[in-house]
Amino acid sequence: MLPTGQTSRILALAGVVALASHLKADVLISETTSGAAAGRDVRATRLTMIKDLKMRVEMHGSGEAVVALYDAAAGEEIDLDSKKQEARIRKFAAIREAAEKAVPEEWVKSSIQPTGERETIAGAACEEYTFTIHVPVVKDGKPTLVMRGKACVAKETSGAEEYRNFVAAVGRTGFVMNYTSNNIVLVSLARAETTLYELLSGVGGIPLRIERNIRFDGGWLAGLLNRSAGSRSNLVTRISTGPLPNEDFSIPAAWESVNK
Repeated sequence: MLPTGQTSRILALAGVVALASHLKADVLISETTSGAAAGRDVRATRLTMIKDLKMRVEMHGSGEAVVALYDAAAGEEIDLDSKKQEARIRKFAAIREAAEKAVPEEWVKSSIQPTGERETIAGAACEEYTFTIHVPVVKDGKPTLVMRGKACVAKETSGAEEYRNFVAAVGRTGFVMNYTSNNIVLVSLARAETTLYELLSGVGGIPLRIERNIRFDGGWLAGLLNRSAGSRSNLVTRISTGPLPNEDFSIPAAWESVNK
């Protein structure tokens, strides 16, 4: 039998190890994005940072970086404008309500299926899936936005659990990503993109590669809209875990906050 003091130290150490195994890591995901529409090619780099139930997304392209913060616990999206030193705050609930009026979620139909293919991206093993998403722009479905593509999802890589937890928390709020206006075509695009990430979240991991094509079917308006339809892709180049500064997930001091 071990001495009482030594036993206590071993139990204390075991408790620390058990606690450490449940602590969540901060996650940084680096990826390249590209898209083609209306005869234009757009390329950028996206950085996604996760700290518990907060996310920071930076898009770096040819112009000024676009930065947004997402707080799942507070239910807020915050767009940071460095030129104006202004933070524009929007509530998830308000975004959901506006999107629901324009294009109700019940209109959306989607499916996802495994292909059985596997590959390694950014040092992580992933499994490939195909997906199809239909979003009627108007109730009668003429036209309907159709998104089809493939994605490779890593379920066991570093940061996968933290990514799943954040996406699940946001999903429970009914948040609609990329919502910028009540234009029904743009809302349909936002619905499709949100549904895509919900499908991939349901698979249970980080999407390391996403390739999707977007087109419109049904009615004369679909022909016009297809002039600006196209394709988009994302490819993760690195996933790292380690402490990220708290200030990266907060509105900078002295900036003006505006509720939208």
